[in-house]
Amino acid sequence: KRQHEEAKLLPYPHFNTTRGWGWSFMDDGNRWESIYDKRWRWAYHAAHSDQGLWLYLAKFAFQDVSIVIGDKLQNWIPGKNGKPKKILEDKFVPELERRGLLSVMPPRPKDTNFSCNLPRTRFKCLEIPYKDFVHFSGENKPWQHGLVHSRKARSWYGEARNWFEELKKLNKRFDIGLDVDNWRENHTEYMGESPFGYIARHVDHSVVIQKQKLEKERADNDAE
Repeated sequence: KRQHEEAKLLPYPHFNTTRGWGWSFMDDGNRWESIYDKRWRWAYHAAHSDQGLWLYLAKFAFQDVSIVIGDKLQNWIPGKNGKPKKILEDKFVPELERRGLLSVMPPRPKDTNFSCNLPRTRFKCLEIPYKDFVHFSGENKPWQHGLVHSRKARSWYGEARNWFEELKKLNKRFDIGLDVDNWRENHTEYMGESPFGYIARHVDHSVVIQKQKLEKERADNDAE
C-alpha cells in the first residue's frame, strides 16, 4: 500500500529507480548483479515490472533465496537489521556435485535455445539451469499460434511441440479442459495477442492503460 501511495506522487512512469520496489541498493551498500554487470539503481530490463518485483520479494522481502548468476550460485537468508545475508557464493555445478545432487537432476530437454552468450562475458549457456530453458520471445509464443504457422523457423516447431506435449500431460492430470489437439480452432481467439505488450517497457503499460481508459469512457458515454 505504501508503495502505491508513494508512486502516485512520482512523475511518469511513477517508478523511482533509487528505491525501486522498496529497497535502496545504495543505502544497503549491495549492488544488484548480473552475468556481466553490477549497479546501484533499479534500472535493468523490467526492473519496474515482473523481474524487479521478483528480485525484491525473494531477496529483500522474504530474504530466502538461491540465485544463479552465470556459473555462480548465491544463497541468501535473513541477516541483521532487516538486511539479507549472503551465506554462500560458489560455482553452481561443482556445488551441486559436492552435495550429491547431480544424479537426481532431471534429464536434459530435447530442444533448448536459451541464449546468453553475450560478447561482454566469457560465460556460455552450456550448463544448468540455462541449458534447460526454452525462450519463446516476442510473438513466438506457442499458445499464440498452435503448431501450424508458416512464418515460423523450422527450429521453432520442435521446441513448441515439446511445450504442447507438456501441456497435454498437465491438461490430462488436472482435468483443465483444454482442446490441445485443436488449439488454433478453439483457443487462439483469446490467446493470439498479448494484452500487456511483448516487451516489459513503460510504453507497453501506458498503451494498455490508455486503451482501457478510452474503452471505459466510451462505455460511460453509451450508458448516458
